[in-house]
Amino acid sequence: MRQILIGRRAEGGLWQSAFVLFDTHCHFDFDEFACGREAFLRRAGECGITKMLVPGVSPGCWERQARVVLECRLYGAFGIHPFWAHEVNVSDLDAVMQRLEGVLAEGSAVAVGECGLDRARVSRGAAPLEWQATILERQLRLAQSLRLPVILHCVRAHGRLLRILDELGPLPRGGVLHAYSGSAELIARYVAHGMYFGFGGAVTRPAFERAKESLSRVPADRLLLETDAPDQSPAWLDGPNQPAELARIAEVIAEQRGVPSDVLAAQTTENAARLFGL
Repeated sequence: MRQILIGRRAEGGLWQSAFVLFDTHCHFDFDEFACGREAFLRRAGECGITKMLVPGVSPGCWERQARVVLECRLYGAFGIHPFWAHEVNVSDLDAVMQRLEGVLAEGSAVAVGECGLDRARVSRGAAPLEWQATILERQLRLAQSLRLPVILHCVRAHGRLLRILDELGPLPRGGVLHAYSGSAELIARYVAHGMYFGFGGAVTRPAFERAKESLSRVPADRLLLETDAPDQSPAWLDGPNQPAELARIAEVIAEQRGVPSDVLAAQTTENAARLFGL
């Protein structure tokens, strides 16, 4: 099949896609977008990004996040990111989880998260891994009881995360390993737990060889595209990331996987719709 390239220039040097793309992980509620959300949305639309999912990170941000999701007509998930786990006290955990359950049960959320484990961040002020694991397990049980998929963040803790998933039992709707950083050898174990795998700007950078190897081994029906904007900027971008960059990221990923860009766009958009029940 002939490769159909996305690479047509749009405003500001952005690449314009001829295909529909779904940014499955974008922190569009963050301050970096506060002064120009309409412009960022317009540019994303011009570049073919027609759907975006905004994951939650902290109880203190859920109200603002819900407002942005509603006003911008995006999809939302709510959870406690391991970077923010230190904001939850032991004495407050039950109350926070009851609040999270209420937010998720309202019906607008399509997933639980972002939640997970980050061993690398512990030395830079994040909560101890044990506390991260405690909060993660509570969120996974909510995903089970509410029958929602889960958005997982995992850095240098895949062994611990897999043990938690093994002990927890089935997740009815599975989930996604956002910005997957694990080895290719772990993919099958995660697939057995119903997991998908998100990839974004990191695989455009020369140093991320393990991520590129994993990208090549993920089954086509388990692959998702994401920006993680404003973070994880692609190799060609010096400043903060934005959803519109997904068009060029998608082209790089299509090339790395050796598939036509239109096939990649259609497959990953279909995958996202299946996972999040859209």
